[in-house]
Parts: sequence; structure tokens; C-alpha cells
Amino acid sequence: MNVSDTPEYAILRLKDQIAGNRAVLTAYRLGPLSERGLRTYRFVETEQAQLEEELRLLELGTLDNKYDPNQPRVPAGNSDGGSGVMLVGQEGV
Repeated sequence: MNVSDTPEYAILRLKDQIAGNRAVLTAYRLGPLSERGLRTYRFVETEQAQLEEELRLLELGTLDNKYDPNQPRVPAGNSDGGSGVMLVGQEGV
């Protein structure tokens, strides 16, 4: 699997796009808008909402995939409690 195919990379890409859009929206707010500028502002604002929703859903899916209720756990009360346990012969991630 290529690094750019991972959910983590997709999350970073979306966060980068969202940050870029925030900068554009902030720049547009600094001065008066022409009719064309207002259309562009609204387009970027709509795109921003879509990107934020996509990011939210992707992060939820990624979080769901990282938790496995069947993974062996250290018993409560142990100093390592709540951590996953590596079984003999199991590879680390």
C-alpha cells in the first residue's frame, strides 16, 4: 500500500485544503467584495463545509477502524491497564 492511499494521508490532505480555504476566506473578509468576489467567497465557503464534513466522516471511520473490542487487553488495575497486548508471534503496527 502506498502512503498516499492511507486514511491518515487523506486526513492530512483534507486538513491542508481546509487551512488553505480558511486563509482565502479570511483574505476575502478583509475588504469589500465585488459581485464576482462574493460568488467566489460563497463557492469557497460551500467547499469548506463539504471538506469539513468529509474530514469529520473520515476521522470517525479511522477511529472506528483503530479500536478492536476483541483485542487482548491488560487487566484493569495493572499499571499498563487499558493498553493493547501483543501476543507471542504477533507483529507490531
